[in-house]
Amino acid sequence: MDVHPHVLSTRCDRFLNDVRNRARFYVCFCNWSRRPIGWGAYCGAIRMGLLGQLANLFSRSGRDDNRLNQAMENAHAKRPAEAIAIYDSLISSKGTSPTVRARALFNRALARSSLKEDEKAIADLEQVVAMPGTPENVLTAARNQLVRVRNRVQRVHERTEREAAE
Repeated sequence: MDVHPHVLSTRCDRFLNDVRNRARFYVCFCNWSRRPIGWGAYCGAIRMGLLGQLANLFSRSGRDDNRLNQAMENAHAKRPAEAIAIYDSLISSKGTSPTVRARALFNRALARSSLKEDEKAIADLEQVVAMPGTPENVLTAARNQLVRVRNRVQRVHERTEREAAE
């Protein structure tokens, strides 16, 4: 099967742009089209991030980590609803490790908090705190976020009471 050189070049560019955006893949030029596409210490320089992502495709935990990272990218790009959908699938999956499940719950709480769904965020954070085997850094962050969200709920409640009294 012959592929037109322009189609191959376009596919190469799309792939490399995607990889560069996701895994910080730096190359001096594309081997297929010979066009400059980025900078690196030397031509063909690849950071270990790309190799790690490729290796992660072949293990359950690696795929879960990749999905968790994809959800965090969505949340960072101001698409919390898409991120919540991915977090939900990770949380409900039976094969997800406790660490990934705790991280997904914590990040779902952050996404829900950004949507002002504070009660759901509090429920997620309380679940993270109660989970056995939660990594210490996630546990500490969840406790701190739980205090912040509860304080915000309290401030909103007090503000609505003041406005109702006036």
